[in-house]
Amino acid sequence: MVKVEEFEEIDWSPKPVLEPGMDIHKGTVYYTIPLLRSYMKPGKGKGGPTKVTELQTYVVTSDHEGFFYDTESLAPEGYVPNEQVYQEQQPRWSLASARGYLDGTTPTVSTQSIYATLRDAYTAYVEFADELSYDLMALFNLYTYVFRLFQSTGYIHFHGTAASGKSRNLGLLNALAFNAVWASSMSAPSLYRKLAGSPGTTCIDESEGFDGERGEELRRILNAGYKDGAKVIRTEKGANDRFTPVEYNVFGPKALASINPLEPVIASRCIVVNMRPAIRQLADFNSHDARWQDARDMLYLWAIDNATTIAMLVAQWDDEKKQRLAPRLIGRQWETTAQFIILADYVAGEAFAEKVIDYFNAYFVKQQTAADATDRLRTTLRALPRVLNQKLSHPGFVYSAKDIHEVVSSYMEEDAKEYFKTKHVIKNLDTIGFRNKSRASGGVRIEITEAALRAEFTQRRVDPYPEDLDWLNGKVSYQNQPPKEPEETDPWWERTEDNAPTAEEG
Repeated sequence: MVKVEEFEEIDWSPKPVLEPGMDIHKGTVYYTIPLLRSYMKPGKGKGGPTKVTELQTYVVTSDHEGFFYDTESLAPEGYVPNEQVYQEQQPRWSLASARGYLDGTTPTVSTQSIYATLRDAYTAYVEFADELSYDLMALFNLYTYVFRLFQSTGYIHFHGTAASGKSRNLGLLNALAFNAVWASSMSAPSLYRKLAGSPGTTCIDESEGFDGERGEELRRILNAGYKDGAKVIRTEKGANDRFTPVEYNVFGPKALASINPLEPVIASRCIVVNMRPAIRQLADFNSHDARWQDARDMLYLWAIDNATTIAMLVAQWDDEKKQRLAPRLIGRQWETTAQFIILADYVAGEAFAEKVIDYFNAYFVKQQTAADATDRLRTTLRALPRVLNQKLSHPGFVYSAKDIHEVVSSYMEEDAKEYFKTKHVIKNLDTIGFRNKSRASGGVRIEITEAALRAEFTQRRVDPYPEDLDWLNGKVSYQNQPPKEPEETDPWWERTEDNAPTAEEG
């Protein structure tokens, strides 16, 4: 038993943390903004106290109250601060609008009006491949302002060819979404501190890539950040140059743009919005247009007045509506779509929610078909070192498609083998990047060199089967056996008398 001295006090019910950015407790909603604070700093000697003005974090509540985000100010409210608070330099919510809200002079923003504003913006500046994507993006922007009401988040992945509008979509999010930040504008340590200390919407463009140490950090953030409460632990240098583990909460809305597909783990956390080059004339996008500030002010006013009601609707979906209206969306499918469906219900009722549900039911069927094809591609790639190890090549390091099919199909489930033919192997190899083909009497042959195969594994960040890891690391070589002698390329029935078959061949 721990002995407690008489003068000691133990708080067995510690105060909850008031998270920066956006938070909700017991029906009260909180948003933080940067605000200048002036105070008298004690001083000694002739100078005495001096007036100091600093930029500090300020809290605006749905009760039309405000206070600074520090231990002394939060204690009377019943909270403690997040020790990792990140001091923002520029307010996303204009100070005039925030002050008007505290004074009770700002107008009420209706859900339908702000939704229409968002949808109209996307209609003017972006062309999507399907009509519902305009609704999904309007709903996603609403979600970013109330993201803490949900236990998970579905990332947005803008996927398409060059000049298809991917970066413009990120630009719109940067202009409209809650606490938006471009990941490329921050170092990895700064990004961790931002996500934990002033969370919001993270935009990641394909130009950053996922190479090197910074790419690994982005990957860790994306792997963990879709689930509320998930932490990423980093080892950082602290006092006395000692390295200590530091936990960062990286939960929050995120959007990515790329030409290439994402890695499977990250892709499973995303809703893909397919892009295409616009046919119609789109309006010129100016990220500094004053309209974006007006729209953000409307979003803050809408969110702070509606978050509590939305929280009750989230509870209704957990208790009853999800099972009744969206029984097919389970597990990760529900985790990545709940935000869209529940907010659709809030915007225009269950009929709109059911429209979004139907879209996602069809979307996941299509995604599963694509995932199955990707699995077959991955199996083909992972089995190719086995081909090099088990099968002799023909001159020029070319392998029979039949030999490749034999090895690859051995790694497939029994029910998949029936539909996996040699022609599928050839198509998969073409997709992977092995396109040098030739024809012989035995069928199609494909060139596969060790160097090219290792490069595909490295570029795609896929590992071969465990028995071939030493091969991947260059510790062993599979193409050091002598090539086969050339085979006859003409069948016996096409031979002339000069090359007639022997008795054994006949």
